Amino acid sequence: MQLPQQKECRAPRRPGHRPPTATADAAKTAQTAKGPSEEEIAKKKAEIATLKQEITDMAKEVDVQQRALVLANESFYSRPDFSKDPDGKAKLDAMQSDLAQKKDELAQLKPS
Repeated sequence: MQLPQQKECRAPRRPGHRPPTATADAAKTAQTAKGPSEEEIAKKKAEIATLKQEITDMAKEVDVQQRALVLANESFYSRPDFSKDPDGKAKLDAMQSDLAQKKDELAQLKPS
């Protein structure tokens, strides 16, 4: 027993018209994936503003520490018996070390 063959029902095509396909869906997805959304842009701008503020604050801290070190150096070496003050020298060395560390942190925050 043989089943009768069914004819495919098709609507007449207009010239230049293509039915929606998976490629059309992919094109829509690609179009939205091309650029970042407004929300992503706002997040990035907020992150950038935060980083800029951190850099500014860190630069101010470095400047203050540098000035404090200069004053401490002048105060330490202006005394006639500075060579007999190992605690003072250790304090100066610690200040220099802290300043160097802050400068390194600042250099890591700043873009190359």
